[in-house]
Amino acid sequence: MDNDLKRLELLNKELEIELEIVKDNLKEKTKMHEEKTIELEETKKELNKILYSRSYKFICKIKKLMVKIN
Repeated sequence: MDNDLKRLELLNKELEIELEIVKDNLKEKTKMHEEKTIELEETKKELNKILYSRSYKFICKIKKLMVKIN
């Protein structure tokens, strides 16, 4: 009986250690995901700025051409 109790206590300790490891891994992966999400959002903002700038320039050129044609 004592042997079984000791085994269960050992198993419980091992499981607690494994649980802590899993929690740490989850925290790390969550942090990495958040960093990637932030990085992705920043990249999207930069791309939108570039696209807007190019679109604006293109529209200005078209307007100039339209004025010259008329």
